[in-house]
Amino acid sequence: MKKLLFVVLLFLVACGTATDGDNETTDDDETPEQPIEREQSKADLVPQLNTETLYPDLNQEMRLWLGLFNKGFQKMDEDITYTFTLSKAGTVLHEHSDTVRATLFASTEMDLYETTYTFDSYGQYDLTAKIDTEDVIFEHKENNNNKTVTIFVNEPVVEEPEVDEEGVVVKLPGCTDTDGGKDDDEFGTCTDEKSFINGRADFCSGDEELAEMVCRNDACQIDIIICENVCRDGVCL
Repeated sequence: MKKLLFVVLLFLVACGTATDGDNETTDDDETPEQPIEREQSKADLVPQLNTETLYPDLNQEMRLWLGLFNKGFQKMDEDITYTFTLSKAGTVLHEHSDTVRATLFASTEMDLYETTYTFDSYGQYDLTAKIDTEDVIFEHKENNNNKTVTIFVNEPVVEEPEVDEEGVVVKLPGCTDTDGGKDDDEFGTCTDEKSFINGRADFCSGDEELAEMVCRNDACQIDIIICENVCRDGVCL
């Protein structure tokens, strides 16, 4: 009788152990956490850097301004953090950062910041804009939030007239512009004896931006003009 009770007790203990084993959970059975997906947006914010010209004269005071353009297909209504920097040879000459509320419908633009700067030395200047600096806004494209424009303050080059063997002047250095200078509603071509020997015509650098070729210091240079409406075929309409 004792032997039978011992066998029954042993059977019950074995069943209980099996049941406890079935109820145990392991780390492998737990559902893994799903990564948080960034919400896809069809809005696309792009910085717009603007200058009066890319070739200012020495000691010329020039207006610089930053705009924000929604290049996407959806309205954007977010707080935007931006940085605006002017530097030369790695030295920061002017810097401004701020956070503003941007409400932009598709294909619309707003002004973010404007300043003036006097270019008091010759050389190359870099104007840089960065928007959404912390990358917290979900956009259609994430790789077009930075833009840099290079500004050149060139030393004037004095050229001597070209003469023949007898000392007779055969060519004078100079520059010609068929539309007479800075004229945004007339198409022209600029020709000089330096970089544009074959001439360079006015052209549209954007839907509302005209790259107007002008003569300055006996050389063709580019002035950026913001059209009141649109730019087409090298003129503001």
